[in-house]
Amino acid sequence: MAILFRTAIIMIFLTMALATGCSKQNAAVSEISKNLQNQDNLVEVHIFYPSTNKIIEETIEIERSKYAPDEVLRQLFENKRTGSKFEPVMPTTKIISVKVVNGMATVNFEKSVLDFSMPEINQQLVVAAVVKTLAQFPEIKQVKFQVEGLERGNIGGKDIETFWGNVTLKSQPWNVK
Repeated sequence: MAILFRTAIIMIFLTMALATGCSKQNAAVSEISKNLQNQDNLVEVHIFYPSTNKIIEETIEIERSKYAPDEVLRQLFENKRTGSKFEPVMPTTKIISVKVVNGMATVNFEKSVLDFSMPEINQQLVVAAVVKTLAQFPEIKQVKFQVEGLERGNIGGKDIETFWGNVTLKSQPWNVK
């Protein structure tokens, strides 16, 4: 919606500048045209953050070429955007990959995800935020987590399947809708 509004405003200014024919305005027309082309390269995405016993949505724009599940989740976890009113979910945790096969999105975290410590409700909200953020991709029907490519076993003395204690990997995959 924001992209359409900005596009309409740009088109109005472009029309006004073309009607007057001044050289300064020709430079403005060129700049507006360049901005319009850049807008065509952007896509709106929805990032869902856990916040005080609920999930809150933030709509952002990213480059169309980066519109993929892994990049969108990186926005949730790493959130290096200036001006965002939300803190990253786990800024020290990196996502190794997000692969989608037959409707199943497999989110593969590095092992530091096992160190995540929060109250149970917040842990559940993080899972819900991941699932809801990935729901904007129509090809994704289910989500499951891995740690360093594994769903079971131990890494650094920590049980992968136990995950965060109250939120285990035993109940996955989680349905998107």
